[in-house]
Amino acid sequence: MKLQVFDFIDETLEQLSNQRSEIEHVAELVQDFFLKIFETDDKFLNISKRVKSEDSLKEKILRQNYFLRYRTPETVIDKMADLIGVRIECRFIRDESSIYESLVSIFDLQASEGYFHSREDECIQLRIRETQPQKQHNGFEIYKIDGRYKSDEYNYHFELQIKSFVNIFWGDIDHRILYKNFSYVVTEDFIREMMYSIKDNLEMVDTQLMVVYNHLYDIEKNDLEVTKTQLKKLVSKLIHDIFVMRFKANTGIILDFRKPIELIVDYIFAKAHYARELEDSEYFVKLMNKINQVSKEELAFGDYIELGQVDLMKGQFCEKFGKGIESIMNLDLKWNLILSIIFELEGGDRGAEFINFIEYIVFTIIYRVRTAVKKFEIDDREADIIINKLTEEVFEYICQEYNADFFSLNNMRLLEKLVIEFMMEVDSPVYLREKDYRRFRQRLAKEAEM
Repeated sequence: MKLQVFDFIDETLEQLSNQRSEIEHVAELVQDFFLKIFETDDKFLNISKRVKSEDSLKEKILRQNYFLRYRTPETVIDKMADLIGVRIECRFIRDESSIYESLVSIFDLQASEGYFHSREDECIQLRIRETQPQKQHNGFEIYKIDGRYKSDEYNYHFELQIKSFVNIFWGDIDHRILYKNFSYVVTEDFIREMMYSIKDNLEMVDTQLMVVYNHLYDIEKNDLEVTKTQLKKLVSKLIHDIFVMRFKANTGIILDFRKPIELIVDYIFAKAHYARELEDSEYFVKLMNKINQVSKEELAFGDYIELGQVDLMKGQFCEKFGKGIESIMNLDLKWNLILSIIFELEGGDRGAEFINFIEYIVFTIIYRVRTAVKKFEIDDREADIIINKLTEEVFEYICQEYNADFFSLNNMRLLEKLVIEFMMEVDSPVYLREKDYRRFRQRLAKEAEM
């Protein structure tokens, strides 16, 4: 003859089936309530719900000996604390306590039997004043709060958990491997020790990820210029992967193209900024779409560049440097690739684009020199003479080899630093000699990163 407990289980499962639709409805009401509370909280990621499955209910009745405790299926459904499970998911372990503190402040009105409700909904109640987090059987802590939906129409209990990504991941493994593994395992102690070691490592990863997240959040919130730098790095990586890696695959040549890519990205961002047609964010989206489009096309490498009509350039430095680049762009592989990539990304008239690019480089050099010289209190006319002479020396050096690696951010900073040090040694601009300027050029050639 079958034990009564099995009949009791069947009757309870039938009772659960009969009430499942209204239980599911209550679960949705509870889920929607907490979603509304936390949807604007940056720490909040998601909220999930579940209603007890039949298999889980069977295990619970046997494990907790509900047949002797409650005697009727209706009482089991009414008293089961985790009939409904609701989980608030957040990014990091430290966010769990923050979410809990928010709940304490929201559920501040006393109901009955130790429950509290919020001002927004009297039906949803929590035992929010009980000690949290709670200790589990495995020794670890968890934010697990007893709740109930109590109204004239429904009266169901639910369990509210607050979990970070790391604790969701580890908890699921622990639940499957240890909590619900009823087989005899000779190495169970070893497995448990390994699980605890995994938990420690996951908590370390959680801390590291939180540091990275907070750093990037501070960048986004407080420093738009640093955010722009991050965007530039992303674009640089994409250009490298699309052009340089494909160049390597097609030719077998490994080329260190990092510094020229810096120059390309600085140029296209500066061009967009001074055109002022789009905000940086809008231009970034437009550029990403263009890069994505280019990545799908066949790319030619090392092709002969035809500029077409090139108008007269402004100023002696642009004229000198521009003619030099034009003379080697089909001889020097790096300059050929730099211009090919710019023409591919920017489109339009190549002659006009070439002039814009040359003027950008010359302006960058003059700007660095001028910024350094203007730090010193000297007559404007004398300052202009020094700026012009130092710029001449810089382009004398550049036009010896036209090394594309010179135009990196580090070298531009070095240029400004060397000009400042040069000016600190000047007693009077009137007495500056040609050899003083030549020494400046020699030092720049010696210290520049190439």
